[in-house]
Amino acid sequence: MENSEIALYFEKIAFFLKLKNSDKERIKAYEKAAQTALKLETELEDLLLEGFDISSIDGFGKIFAKKVEQLIIFGKIKIYDELIQEYPETLFDLAKNVALSAEEVRLLYEKYKISTTYELRRYYRQNPQLSLPAKTLQKIAQFCEK
Repeated sequence: MENSEIALYFEKIAFFLKLKNSDKERIKAYEKAAQTALKLETELEDLLLEGFDISSIDGFGKIFAKKVEQLIIFGKIKIYDELIQEYPETLFDLAKNVALSAEEVRLLYEKYKISTTYELRRYYRQNPQLSLPAKTLQKIAQFCEK
């Protein structure tokens, strides 16, 4: 598993934790771990195979070193699986494609059950006057009118 894939997992976990209104420090820790994985010149998988203690890398520590190990060995980690049981995995892509924050995505999902860009476009075309903050509506309009 490449560092970019590990970073994406941590980025997704941070996003879904934001959807849940989780502890900000916990979210920041996942964001920092994602950034750390991306910045490394050597693949984490190679470091592990060489017996390097990745917990010594600034931005990981023991907890994230264990999570990286689980991702590399098993291809998944428990917290991610738990989070996607609560929220559709597609919400992350919706946020990225439309440039919406986790809070904006949560609002769309809870209020209109929209979880994909396809659903958003279809719903918006039928109901362009969604009951959402003006800034969010502007982003959605820009995306749907492309």
